[in-house]
Amino acid sequence: MTIPGTVVDRLSYFDDVAQEYERVRGTEIWPSLLHTMRSVDSNSRRVLDVATGTGLFSVRLAEEGFHVLGLDQNSHMLAQAIRKAKQRACSFQGVLGLAEQLPLPESSISLIFFNQCHPPF
Repeated sequence: MTIPGTVVDRLSYFDDVAQEYERVRGTEIWPSLLHTMRSVDSNSRRVLDVATGTGLFSVRLAEEGFHVLGLDQNSHMLAQAIRKAKQRACSFQGVLGLAEQLPLPESSISLIFFNQCHPPF
C-alpha cells in the first residue's frame, strides 16, 4: 500500500493503519538503532523521536533507560505509544504536534532521531 499524495490523505492513511502498524512495520532496524543510540549517547540520555508513531522504537528506547519525548501529528498513532509506555512503565512522554512547532528549552534534548516520517508537503 502506498501513501497518497496530499497531506490530508497521508494523515487519514495513518489513522487507518494505526492499529496494524507495528505488525506490518516490524522491527528489522531495532538492533542497529539501539547500537547507534548507545554509541552517540550523552550523559542525559534525553531523546526526541520525531514522528514516533506507535512508539515502535521510542518506547523500546525508554525501556533501555533513555528518557524519550515522542512527537507525532497523528493522535491515533500517538495514543498507542502512550498506552504502550504506560503498560511498560517506562520514561516516555508523548506529544501531539509538529517538529517545526515544538518549543523546547535550549539543551533539553541530547539526541534527535526520526524514522519513516514524511514531510508535510
